[in-house]
Amino acid sequence: MPPRPAQTPPPTPPLRAPPAYAPAGSLPSPTRLHPPICSGVAAILALSSMLYANEVPPDQISLILAGCAAANYLVFDATKQGLVLALLCALACPAAELMIMHILQLWHYPGATLFTEIPHSGMLAWVPWCYFAYTPAVAQLTRYLKKTA
Repeated sequence: MPPRPAQTPPPTPPLRAPPAYAPAGSLPSPTRLHPPICSGVAAILALSSMLYANEVPPDQISLILAGCAAANYLVFDATKQGLVLALLCALACPAAELMIMHILQLWHYPGATLFTEIPHSGMLAWVPWCYFAYTPAVAQLTRYLKKTA
């Protein structure tokens, strides 16, 4: 019996935001942005999703993402004002999210571990680390847009 031909996996599509999120021409081309920082944020989001899907305990996810967020900050920002902004975002954004979840009741986090005593609310322990990790990317985008304006 002849050997089977090797099967090639289908090509992986590039990570891109759906067109509904950004009108044409409103954002610079991805190649003109800092590609490593976009990859870093995407990697942290993919890691959090993978850990959550594989039912890793929330405290372990939080520790892993805290390390990733800190490394992301040190590599892509490492400024005092960047640290203050990242900490502010890590505190204020989840607080705003909790208020919106409580008032509008449009979504919830299954298996929430923080603030579960608030009706129709609750948050996963690692969500603030995700906000902390986004901040250097947003800061870099802001600097880029300010420089090109």
